[in-house]
Amino acid sequence: MIEATVRPRGPYRLHLMTYGRELDQPLPGGGRGQAWQRPDGLVQLRAPNDDGLELLRFCLALDADTTEFTRRFRKDPLLGLSIRRLHGLRPLRRPTVAAALLRAICGQLIEARRAFAIERAILRAVGDPAPRREAIAALSPAQLRKLGLATHRASTLVRVCRSLDLEGLRSFAGVGN
Repeated sequence: MIEATVRPRGPYRLHLMTYGRELDQPLPGGGRGQAWQRPDGLVQLRAPNDDGLELLRFCLALDADTTEFTRRFRKDPLLGLSIRRLHGLRPLRRPTVAAALLRAICGQLIEARRAFAIERAILRAVGDPAPRREAIAALSPAQLRKLGLATHRASTLVRVCRSLDLEGLRSFAGVGN
């Protein structure tokens, strides 16, 4: 395991993203990364290797400065209250594009508790909490349907995972593979 201490760009409150707990993030290939924020505001990262540290930085959005957005919209009638109360919150990113796609497809138009249950069932079925597209593509739409995913969503998920290089999409976001 290697560690790094990082100063987030802009306001940052990890406890808002992890509900007050230390982050324990599954990484592709079976590794795990941890992160916690020190009282001085610095974020401590721990991962099995340098690639894992970079992936943790990405998942935690440590380099995404939200200062300008906050300044511009803190008095907005619709967003202002949330921006002021949740100052420093950034959404946690998924460790792989395939995991983000799975979360998006599972979460469409149903209650969050049910969506997370379906996502967890699929992750158990593939045997990896941070799956790459090949792991999801190995499942059939019928298997996904048995795990609770609607038929058309199951077909879409498998078709996308089998036909696109999902991790290659990271290059469009300026994030290395």
